[in-house]
Amino acid sequence: YAGNHGLELARTGTIAVHPVARKRAVRLERICAILETALRSVPNCRIENKRLTGTVHFRSVPPAAEPIARRITREVVDRFGGDALEISAGKRILEIGPDFPWGKGNAVELIAADEPPATAAIYIGDDVTDESAFRAVEPDGIGIRVGDDDPSSASCRVESPAEVASFLSWLGSTGADLVARSDVSTATPIEAR
Repeated sequence: YAGNHGLELARTGTIAVHPVARKRAVRLERICAILETALRSVPNCRIENKRLTGTVHFRSVPPAAEPIARRITREVVDRFGGDALEISAGKRILEIGPDFPWGKGNAVELIAADEPPATAAIYIGDDVTDESAFRAVEPDGIGIRVGDDDPSSASCRVESPAEVASFLSWLGSTGADLVARSDVSTATPIEAR
């Protein structure tokens, strides 16, 4: 598995952390602590310190306060992150992480390289940060976008996490045999609704 946008990767029985992310972790944790204080007055704003990355959540923030929270977040990261950290936008969140060319797609490629050549990778995600992973699995695997109708590199789409659970249940019972017998690279893109 991979976590933290591909910065943590479980392969061959160990969990590896990308060396650039490891070097920048102290700075990121400091920024998360500063944001906890700087955003304390913004109702329902939540800072998630994931050690190698941080997320500022705006889902429950009143609409009038969200631009203020976004501005404060950008100012803090610009001031204390320098060119070592970057911000990327997601669904009512700002992600803070090391500024270098690495993402979920890179992690998917490494995991896929450990698998037998006939293995069809399946990647499920609901955010813009998942797009590099969809591109990494397609066309030999299956990318599944969850939720909205935003453009996506995924060839399939489901409405909700409940539909993801249904898909995984189907995959575990009979779907894996069907996928194993088909050539995913020549399949017609579908919408799994």
